[in-house]
Formats: sequence, structure tokens, C-alpha cells
Amino acid sequence: MKSFVNRFRIAAPCLFAALVTGSVASAATINVPANFPTIQAAIDAALPGDTIVVAKGVYEEVLNVPNTLIGLTLRGKKGAILDARPNGVDSGAGIVVVANTVTVRDLVIRHAADILGNDGDGIRVTGTGFIGRNLTIQHCEGNGVTIAGTGALLDNVTVNGANDGVAFSVSTVTLRRVKTNGTTSNGISGTGSTIVVDRCNIREASDEGIAITGSTVTLTKNTVTNGASAGISITGNGATITGNTITRAGSDGLLIIGDTAAVTKNKFRAVESTGITITGNTANVTSNTVDDSNAGFTITGNGNSLVGNTGRRLVTGIVASGTTNNVGDNVLRDVSDRGIEINGTSTGTSVIANDVRNSGTEGIECSSDTVTIAGNTVRDCGNYDDAAISVGANSNDVTGNNVRNARSDGIRVGGNSNSVAANVCQNNLEDGIDIESGTNNTLSNNNCSSNSAEGIENNGGNTTIQNCTAQKNRIDIANDGTLAAFNFNVFTTGGQATAPEVDG
Repeated sequence: MKSFVNRFRIAAPCLFAALVTGSVASAATINVPANFPTIQAAIDAALPGDTIVVAKGVYEEVLNVPNTLIGLTLRGKKGAILDARPNGVDSGAGIVVVANTVTVRDLVIRHAADILGNDGDGIRVTGTGFIGRNLTIQHCEGNGVTIAGTGALLDNVTVNGANDGVAFSVSTVTLRRVKTNGTTSNGISGTGSTIVVDRCNIREASDEGIAITGSTVTLTKNTVTNGASAGISITGNGATITGNTITRAGSDGLLIIGDTAAVTKNKFRAVESTGITITGNTANVTSNTVDDSNAGFTITGNGNSLVGNTGRRLVTGIVASGTTNNVGDNVLRDVSDRGIEINGTSTGTSVIANDVRNSGTEGIECSSDTVTIAGNTVRDCGNYDDAAISVGANSNDVTGNNVRNARSDGIRVGGNSNSVAANVCQNNLEDGIDIESGTNNTLSNNNCSSNSAEGIENNGGNTTIQNCTAQKNRIDIANDGTLAAFNFNVFTTGGQATAPEVDG
């Protein structure tokens, strides 16, 4: 012990120079309890850059690393435990790190308590460049780790029983392989920018699994299970969310409030609200899967792309609002309500090449103007009141869709100046195409066959029907409205060409 004390006294006059240059002339290793009986005594005797090695045992104390100890390493051997209740008395945070570039590793820290304004964190960091590695933090009244210094890295840190598992309010922090379980608030929460959360495992959070406010947030291959609120919540622009798995979230699986998000290859299951909710513009949501949840995907804002995703056993598949959104190549199966819902003022939105099967009401429902609905496959959808594809607005383009086995009409139009072209409507329980209302709608090059009611039914005004084919329907065409044009159509009932049936 004497040699460390003497070295400390001799080196003290040179400490200021070491702090200024950031260099350490001769780092030493201090052993606890061999050289000092307590960890704090070793810290008090240490110089910048030293390493303190803590032997197996329970050390009942709380620690403070002052700002003079730049580059200190505190490392425990297997079985080293810091208990922040010396003599059974609550004494505050387990470790407070004020110095920069400090490393704390290979320790168990437990029983930090909230006393006299001390918030009871397992580790509280205000210095920059902190590294925490291979730590277990247990039963703390505050957060497992609180970070208020930029550039921190946590790697392989486990937190059981805390407020937030990890909380931060800095720019630039990396959390890798953090595990939290049974937190009374969030698993991971914070504010900042350039945040990386990678391969973390969050379980049983009483609030949100991961909740971050800031820009340029990257979340990769994290797992969030049994959260009481959102699995992941991001507020800010430029988020990248890739390969995460969310199971049994109490609200949304993923909620992003912000622009230019990239959401790819994530999996969501048993989500009580919506698998993915994007509130913002120009997001790319690609190749995600949502199963056994309330809603699959909700997109608001403009210029978003929802492409190549899969939803199964949902109440609602996709809801999109806003202009110029792209909803394409998505697969929806066994949706008890609507498969795809385009609402609001979604002008310029495209719904292209989606595959919707077995929805309880509409496979695709559009209540907005100037939407393109093209190349979709819609099968076994609708009910007695709801068509497989329903268009209730104006100037929409419904082209090249394949609609089969609807429980009602294949395509139903209730608006003005819509174009319905080159669709195949077969084996539907009511009409193949029903112009229910509206004026100046145009039907061209459609093929409607083997429908249980009319192949084409027109109840609209000034409707144009041309180059359409209807075969083997109960009635090939029924017209209770008015026709602007009826040209080059082929209608064959019982193998014979017939004129259109006109009622009224």
C-alpha cells in the first residue's frame, strides 16, 4: 500500500500536465483488497490511466470517480460485487463517473437507492467517452445506467429491476447487447443524435421498450418483448430501423414521428395497436412482417413508400393517408376488416401489385381522389355489403386488377370520372363490376365472367362501357342508369351474344 501512496504524492505536482496533454506517463495496476481495502480508497490513490482490479467479494460502498482521473479503468474479477448499501444503509448511486474516458467492466452493481436528491442510479456518467462492458446491474431505485456525457459505449450490460434500464441525454451514444428486464419505466430511453442501439434485448418494460427523441437514430437487431406500451418509439428525422423483433407490445410495435425513416426487415407479433405507425414524410417501409395484431401498417404524411411488407391475421391491414404515398407489393392474409384503406386527401397515391386475400370487408377501399389502384390481386374478400375493391371518390384509376371469389361485388364504384380498365373479375358472389353511383365513369377492356349476379351493373349517369367482355354471369349487363357510350363489347349468356339488359 505504501508504494501507491508514495507514488501518488510524488506524481501529484505533474497531474495538471497529464490532464492538459491527455497522456499518462506510467499507468499502474492497483489491486483491491490486496493494495487497498476498499474500491474508493483505490480510486482516491489512483492517477489518470491507472487500472483498478477488484477481486471476488462483496464491497459495500458507493464510488465516485472525480474529473481528474482521465482514462481510469475499473475492472472486477469474477464474483466482484459492488453493493451500494454499506452496512445496510441506503447510500445513493452505485458509481458516479465525472472523469472522461473511464472504463468500468466485469462488475455486478446492486441496491443503488434514491436518497437526498440522489436518484439511485446503478451508474451515473457525466464524463465523455465512458465505456461500460460486461456489467450486471440489479435492484436499483433509479436507472440502471444514466449517461450525460457524449460518446459513451455500453456493451453487454444487463439491468434487472430499475426505473429505466438505460437513460441518456447526449449526442453520440452506442448501446450494444444491453439487456433489461422488469423496468418500472422504459427499457432504453433518451434524447440526442447519432444514437446506435444494436442487438439489445428488452423484456417486461412497464412503459416503452425503446423510446428515443433525436435525429439519426439507428436500431439494429434488437428484441423487445412484453412491453406495456410501444415496443419502439422514435421522435425525430432520419431513423434507421432494421431487423428488430417486437413481440406483445401494449400499443404500437414501432412508432416513428418524423421524416425520412428507413424501416426494413423487422418482425412484429401480437401488437395491441399497430405494428408500424409512421407519422411523417418520405419514409421507406420495406420487407417487414406483422402477425396476429390489431393493425398492420399506418402511414400518414406525404411521399412515403410501403413496399414488400407482409401482414397476417390482423384486424386491419394497411391504412394510408396523405399525398403521393406508394403502397405496393404488400401481402395481406386473413384480415378481419379492411385489407388496404386509402383515406383522407391521398391524392397521387399508388396502390400497385398488392396481394390481398381473405379480408372480412373490402380488400382495397379508397375514399380519396386521383389514386391509382393497379395490378393488385384481391381474392376471397368483402362481405354482403362490401365489395372486394371499393372506390368512393373521384378521378381514380382502377386498372389491371384480378378480383376473384368476392363475397359481394368484385369492384364497386361510387364517385365521378373514374376509369375502370383491364380488370379481371371472376366468380364473385354478386356483380363483377358495379357502378353504384356517380357520373362520367368509364369502363374499358374489362373481363367479367362467372359472377353470381351481373357481370357489369351500371347505376351511374353518363357511363361509358367499351371493349368489355362478360360471360357466364347470371346477367351479363344490367343498366339502370344512363350510358354515354356502349361500344365494341362482347356479352355472351348461354353461349349466345345478347344485347345489354336495360331496366327503366
